[in-house]
Amino acid sequence: MTTGSTLSPTGSAGAATAAAAPAVVEELVPGQEVLVRGRLDVRSVAEVRDALHRVLLSGRGDLLIHLAEAEVHDSSGLAVVVSVHRRAVALERRLVVVDATPRLERLVRGSRLHRVLNWQAPREDLLAGRRRQGRPVVTVTP
Repeated sequence: MTTGSTLSPTGSAGAATAAAAPAVVEELVPGQEVLVRGRLDVRSVAEVRDALHRVLLSGRGDLLIHLAEAEVHDSSGLAVVVSVHRRAVALERRLVVVDATPRLERLVRGSRLHRVLNWQAPREDLLAGRRRQGRPVVTVTP
């Protein structure tokens, strides 16, 4: 059974709307691996960033972040990745982007962040098994 919290942009409990998929941060391996899915925009980034920072504080070593299911619609979504990267470096950890959407890859290359961020090819067999075991850290509804 998965447990977690659902947060609206104001931080209060709420239900997801059908209009836009909520942003979800799902901890696959506590403190070490997360899956982010849904829309990352100005309305959801604060809660997503806070959830990722909590995960960073709870582990050691590399933090693997799966972004293939995340929809980055504006610069604030990219800023979350940069913020978590900086926080990881400050904690003597490393943020590793395991997979990303083609759109996010273009944004990262266009901004030259591919020179700073760490990338790793996804292991689909491992990810498929962990998706069933993950637990939501935060769900943000627009």
